[in-house]
Parts: sequence; C-alpha cells; structure tokens
Amino acid sequence: YLLPKLLLDFIPLRVVPALILGSIIYHKIDLGGDVTFGMGLRSGLTHFTWFLTIFSLFNVCASGMCITISAICPTFGLAALVSTLYLLFLMVFGGVYIRMDSMPESLHWMRYMSFFSSAFELLMVNEINGRTVLFNPVDANGNHMYSVPQTGTVFLRNMGLVPTAAQWKMDALLLLGLTVMYVVLAGLCLHFVNRERR
Repeated sequence: YLLPKLLLDFIPLRVVPALILGSIIYHKIDLGGDVTFGMGLRSGLTHFTWFLTIFSLFNVCASGMCITISAICPTFGLAALVSTLYLLFLMVFGGVYIRMDSMPESLHWMRYMSFFSSAFELLMVNEINGRTVLFNPVDANGNHMYSVPQTGTVFLRNMGLVPTAAQWKMDALLLLGLTVMYVVLAGLCLHFVNRERR
C-alpha cells in the first residue's frame, strides 16, 4: 500500500511541480554571471540542476514528514495540527528565522532535525558562494547609506552558514537521510500503529 501511495504522491505532486515551478522561477530572477549583484540566481546548468534537485528533495522530504505524522495520528484534524506545529518548530529552530550562532549551544542539535536548515544552506551556498555580493544597508529612513562589495563566502559566514565542501556534503546527506527516515517511519507507523482490525 505505502509504496504506490508514495510514488503517486512524490512524483506527480511533489517532484514534477517543483521542477516546473523551479524552472520558471530560476530563470525569471537570474541576473547571470559572476558579477556584483543585489539579488539573482546564477546562470549555468550545474547551479540550475542543483537548485532543482534541492528544491525537489525538500518537497519530497516535507511530504514524507506529513505522511509520517498522518500515519501516527488517529484523525485528520490532529494530523493537520501536529504537522503545522512541527513545521513551525523546524522553521524557527532550524536556522531559517534565527541564526544558529545566536542560539544557545544547547539548542544547536535542533538544526540537524530540520530539513529547512539543510535545504536553506544548500541553496544559499549554491547561489552565493564564489560570487561578489554588494552589501547595501539602509538607514532608518530607507536611504542607502553605503555599498560594500564582499565575497559570497564572507556574506554566508555572516549569515551563520558554512560554505565548505564538507558542509555541503553533510547538508545534502542530511536532507536525503531525513527523507529516507520519514518514509521508513511512515511504513513502520502504518505497520505497527495503524494496524487494520478485523
């Protein structure tokens, strides 16, 4: 039961829309080249392919998480509530809204539970590392104060991200591992928690 459900959920509802939407979005906001930029995604097939892969894997992981929670919860309403609260937890404590280096050391383990954190770091490193970023802060009135060009590596480090090859691999494996974990947990929950009673 689970394998056909996952295939019918993941491929047409998660991967294909992510590929279509990602293809449209990526090229619409592309400013191209390795030049100083305010915002824009990189041109080039390698960066575009990684963007689509990360985007699709993130969608599949989120879907696997929701399927797992649905398999655990006895009612649809409870599953919707638990999924929403868990997603909020993952976003807040995964380093997306709060920088990890500003959180207490005792909470840093939460980053490794969050597929938001892994996908965010992978996407940011994919698009910004190796480029020149124009830091252009505004004052209280909204006027630009000054412009400071800096490397993408410095920019990423100031955001609390680690733009190294080892961290890239760890984030990619973590995102893939969380996806597999949610699928396996969904299968175990269906087998042991939601057994059909005759």
